Amino acid sequence: MLLGSYIGVAQPAVQPLSYGFVNGQTISNWYADYVGVRFTVTTPSYVAGEKLHSDATTADGWGLTMPLPIITNVPVIEAAPDSLACTTLQNGSSPYPSMLNKVALIYRGTCEFGCKAQAAQAAGAIAVLIINNQPNGVVGMAGGTCGPNVTIPVYMISEADGNALDAAIHNGDTVRISITNWGRGLSNDLGFVFNGASVWHDFAIPKYEMGNSNGTPAAYKQVNGAYIANFGTNTEHNVKLSSTLQFTPTGGSTSLVMSDTTKIDSFPAIDSIVVMYMNGSNSTHGFYDVHSSSNGRFDLTYNVSADEVDSFPQDNVTKSSFYTTDSIYSKGTYDFTNGVPLSAAYINGFTNNPEAMAGPMYYINSGGHYAARTQFSTILIPGGTAIPGGILPTDPFPIYLFQWVDSPSTAYHDSLIEAGELQEGTSLVGVAQYTFNGTTDSSWETFSVDFQAYPPTPPPLQRPALMANSWYWVAADMPQSYALGYDGYTNYYPRSFGVVKYMGNKEYWANIDDVGQSGLMAENAGDAFSMFPFGGTSDVDSVYFSSEKQGLTPSLPLITSTSIGSTVAVKNIVQQDLKLNVYPNPTSEMLYVSVDLPCVAKSIFYDVISSVGRKVTSEAHHNLQNDKFTLDTRNLAPGRYYVTVIADNTITTREFTVLKH
Repeated sequence: MLLGSYIGVAQPAVQPLSYGFVNGQTISNWYADYVGVRFTVTTPSYVAGEKLHSDATTADGWGLTMPLPIITNVPVIEAAPDSLACTTLQNGSSPYPSMLNKVALIYRGTCEFGCKAQAAQAAGAIAVLIINNQPNGVVGMAGGTCGPNVTIPVYMISEADGNALDAAIHNGDTVRISITNWGRGLSNDLGFVFNGASVWHDFAIPKYEMGNSNGTPAAYKQVNGAYIANFGTNTEHNVKLSSTLQFTPTGGSTSLVMSDTTKIDSFPAIDSIVVMYMNGSNSTHGFYDVHSSSNGRFDLTYNVSADEVDSFPQDNVTKSSFYTTDSIYSKGTYDFTNGVPLSAAYINGFTNNPEAMAGPMYYINSGGHYAARTQFSTILIPGGTAIPGGILPTDPFPIYLFQWVDSPSTAYHDSLIEAGELQEGTSLVGVAQYTFNGTTDSSWETFSVDFQAYPPTPPPLQRPALMANSWYWVAADMPQSYALGYDGYTNYYPRSFGVVKYMGNKEYWANIDDVGQSGLMAENAGDAFSMFPFGGTSDVDSVYFSSEKQGLTPSLPLITSTSIGSTVAVKNIVQQDLKLNVYPNPTSEMLYVSVDLPCVAKSIFYDVISSVGRKVTSEAHHNLQNDKFTLDTRNLAPGRYYVTVIADNTITTREFTVLKH
């Protein structure tokens, strides 16, 4: 349900759905979910604004969680003489400025996070700000051996933001920060909810999808809107949200694509979060077509203003970019210079069931191309603790490519991905796998893996064909003790809110499914997939926003080719000498998979998934040439399933059917 709405040409604002369920009671939790802790640089103005951050709390076993506001306009001092704070700090002794009652600025690297924080605490700091040394946003922080001794709050900011603060300090300017749970005690203070602006459908998309003759599919329409907050104590009047979209072709000049504005007459400080979508002369509720026939960058800028003069205008502007490319679809941020997706967070499924299928959804508007490869990053987390730079054991990492068409000829034509649509047709269209070499492959590294078509073809192997007007799910089968790299920043939730509210459609960007979870990707024909990680298929709400604003988009791009012929590396091809027998097929009780290899394999990995992408089970056997895998199907829902066998560096997949008992 919506708590309230203001719909109309002059009043296109919608109060966001906001509720939570705690201790058996439904409660309002707008501020905690939508805003949470606000980490804001207040001065100097050229680096001011709210920043992406992670923190260490008592729930993590170290750091400090205390009633907010924690910090208000406190100066930031660089750790000295060791900016890494891996040795005793000399702040307060000439020539180094005192850190007493200040915030310590420290670079990540060399020693444990907890030991850095302990050194700053000993020097008199009231909080610690750690700058990431990797260009991938922020990460979680383990306290290590020193962590239990730390009693002050500890935060991390991105490398880019941290370097900007460091440069400001070296420029002679005083950097100040505030960390609050809402406003700053100002009378007039409008601002964007952090990570609350609607972004485009993808971060990157091939230019051949964006031409003027692409048919303007709904999935590629831009949805202009944003979550706005009145952080002040006064009512704001004539609150206006404006947006501009510009395009800069590679090597060319910037041009204006579209601009629009909308407003609300009055915005009180009570219940002070609204969602505003454009409803002006240039769009309908912010929906409009975007086209480009060349590679380049689109820049989307939002600005919020009111009649009253804003006391902190640094959070009145927010920007995002998306790109047209030769061959790359990517939901998450992509580093075009180095040719890799960026991963700022790592997630390993669910607490009780660590094995999971996870990946982004891509809409393919134009056919005629082939799925060539994807890329991924992972970390090993034995015992739930990541080992930075740790060598990965010789485990396989399978990735699947599923196709979905919302066919008008079925009873499920409703923009929802439902199990029946996949059960009626061939859903699995491609497979890929990477087996870590056990010597140099390590956590945090990015790996590239080639797709091969399913059903498999005789040599030469072929890539999966990408069909027009179809959705594709790039799904990584996450083994136990591994966490998959996620974007960690991009939030598609505000876009989904506008699509659901004004178009009546559902738009998917990522799914997660794990062993034993119900209600996400069920087997009943009418059951719908979740639209987003840990989410549902209905209206958005603050609980979902709270999780999605963390950037829960798996970093799995889809890279295409115009060639059907595969250049798949030896480690990924189907071993033609592998003899695989799956029987009885169909089955109603037990399924047997026999493997006959020409030589002893160090490991044989069996992976079973359903036709709707649900992970069923996996099992590994070692040092065998002939082997048999047994699966009890009596508790499985009737339908189609796939068993994938990975023997050392080779992969093959077979389909089987489970009948009713």
